[in-house]
Order: sequence, then C-alpha cells, then structure tokens
Amino acid sequence: MIKYSATIASGGTESMPYLFKGNIIESIETCAKNGFDAVELHLRKAQDIDRVLVKEICDKNSIAVSTIGTGMGYTFDRLYLTNSDESKRKDAIERLKEHIDLASFFKCAVIIGSMRGRLPDAGETESALKNYRESLMALAHYAEKRDVTLLIEPVNRYESNFHNTSIEMRDFLKSLGSSKLKMLLDTFHMNIEEFGKTGMYDSIRECREVLGHMHFADSNRKRPGAGHIDFAGILKTLNDIGYDKYIALECLPWPEPEHASIDGLRYIKSLGNGG
Repeated sequence: MIKYSATIASGGTESMPYLFKGNIIESIETCAKNGFDAVELHLRKAQDIDRVLVKEICDKNSIAVSTIGTGMGYTFDRLYLTNSDESKRKDAIERLKEHIDLASFFKCAVIIGSMRGRLPDAGETESALKNYRESLMALAHYAEKRDVTLLIEPVNRYESNFHNTSIEMRDFLKSLGSSKLKMLLDTFHMNIEEFGKTGMYDSIRECREVLGHMHFADSNRKRPGAGHIDFAGILKTLNDIGYDKYIALECLPWPEPEHASIDGLRYIKSLGNGG
C-alpha cells in the first residue's frame, strides 16, 4: 500500500518547496494530526535536530520518518559531488555520511538531488563525471554498511545540466551496480522532462526496478490539484507496477502550509488508485 509523507524543514527560504519550515516538533505533530503516515526531514546538517527527541515525538504520534532531504547542503554551503576541488568534494561526502548515519537511526532513506551538483564547461566534464561516480560509490558502500538506501533524483534542465530524465538516471544507476542506489522521481521535474512517447507514465513503468521514492508537486510546484498534472494517471501507473513505498508532498506551502498539506493529501486520496 502506498504511504504518504509531508516535507518539513529545519529552515530554508520562502521559495523552497517544503510544506512546513521551522519548528520540527510542531510540524511533526501537525502532519500526524492531518493524516500523514510520515514526514520527510529536510536538513542543512544532521545536527540540526535532536534525533532522540524527534524519534520520541514521532513514536508518540504514530508517524514515521520516510526520508531525509539534503538539498540545503548545496543551497547554503555549496557542497556537491561533481566539485573539482577535492577538499570541498570530501566535505560534501562527509556531510552526506552524517545524513546516512541519521537515516540509519530513523530506518529511512537519504535523498541526493541538488548535492549531485552540475557539470562544468566542456573539457572538464569527464573529470566531473568521474568524481561524481566515485563519490556515489563511496557513499553507497557506506550506506550498505548501515542498511540505508540512497535516492538519487533526476532534476530538470533549469536546475541541473546532467541526468535530467528518468531513463538517463536509470541507466546510470544500473551501471553502478549497488542495491542501495535507487531513484526518486518528482512529478514537477518530470512534467518538464518526460514528454512525447515516453511521458510520465511510461517513464515510471520503465524505471520500476530502481524506483524507490516519489515526490508529488503540481506543474506550478503547488500542491497536487492546483495545476494540470494528471495525478490519477500517475497513481494508476504506480499501482500497476506494484509501487508500495512513500509519496512525499514536496511542494510550495501555498496559500499557507496547513491548507496546502491538507488539501494536497485530500486530493490525492480522493483519486484512489487512479483507475
């Protein structure tokens, strides 16, 4: 059975697509009250939270931690895996290892999206890809020891300049050969990149073997139902492939957080299996 998660963040800017920002404890309690099965924690650093207290609050409210988002490490600290500066690249790896340790405590997965980085101008591309591949393999090896899954996210062309489509990411992950490297598909990015004959539904089917997590946001990055994405068709496709993991609402908190979270979850659940 598909489970639903809400994005909550320890901080962030107004433009970041997290439903709740700021007080983690209050956010967890609100999400539990409003019917979510889990929360997705977006943290700049693993040390941003008191993990024991967060676990106690989650257990008290019968809600899980589904995933840990790491994008603020790129946004605020410019840490990323394609960096040609070895020292800074090692800092990015260490930051992600700390998130992996936290995920091991919560028995959840870690997302690597923005912290993948970008590719430099021609002439340095191959070196950057080599750094990226080696960094991911080192992280996968670390994650394997802690039984943590890493979710690598294809991001649209306006935010990243490589591995923008699901098929590109699928083929890359398969080439690495680690069972701990899975894919996160985000409907906002897919709406930009997955078009033509291989639209969103076919992409989901073709990536079923490596699909480990979903983000739902509508075409305008607001809550599902506020734009033009066919979530009924996406849910039907997910059910057709037997997807039984989390769908997290990673969207702008418009017009305000609780309204967006309640309406978004209600809308998705109203679609049933999309059939």
